[in-house]
Amino acid sequence: MSDIASNQPDAAHGRRPGFAGEVARYALSFSDEERDVDDTLVHITQGAVRLIPGAQFAAVLIPMRPGRIDPQVILGDGLPDVVLNLQNAAGQGPCLEAIDTGRQISVGNVATESRWPQFSRPAGAAGIASISSTPMIVERHTIGVLTLISTVSDAFDDESNSLARIFGAHAAIALSGARLTANMTAALSSRDIIGQAKGILMERFKVTPDVAFTMLVKASSHTNVKLRTLCEDLSSTGHFPNPN
Repeated sequence: MSDIASNQPDAAHGRRPGFAGEVARYALSFSDEERDVDDTLVHITQGAVRLIPGAQFAAVLIPMRPGRIDPQVILGDGLPDVVLNLQNAAGQGPCLEAIDTGRQISVGNVATESRWPQFSRPAGAAGIASISSTPMIVERHTIGVLTLISTVSDAFDDESNSLARIFGAHAAIALSGARLTANMTAALSSRDIIGQAKGILMERFKVTPDVAFTMLVKASSHTNVKLRTLCEDLSSTGHFPNPN
């Protein structure tokens, strides 16, 4: 954001005065304007790297199934992919533990970390020194993990991790809202398409709305074509599978 000052540390304390407030203001700006899911994720990762001390790279990772995470968006080439791929291959690591426990996991020296040896050794060899993984929780459900990465040991101190928790909490709400808006938009779009298709069948076969909808459902089942796809095809081409 253009109104955020450059992140220059305070000489006496290592942090700029009012830094926590600045992080909070940026996090609250997630709701200032409507963004789609992708834009929201980019805003989250850019802000995390820009504002949280020690962060060189950032990623929002989502839980897929036990022992596996997928990227939603990654800021920075190379190392975030290493973090993701190594954990998926090993079935262990800080991001997976953050998902399993619902707690923030911070590692100051990845190479010597003993909790996940199958992850730590190759991650350290790749140049990853510090990781902070913060669960993004909405209504007790972890919808993602905000992961910060550095090539410097002990990059994330207590203040950095505290700021990451503040940031992650607001980011979780913003991401959940963007997903809800996207789902509602898709649902409304589907309803419009289905309504158009129903109208075509009502006119063509002189039937009621309920009968037209039943015809669409049966055609979808018989042709093994998704209902929305069938309705889009009918609305754009006028083609409808033989109702008999």
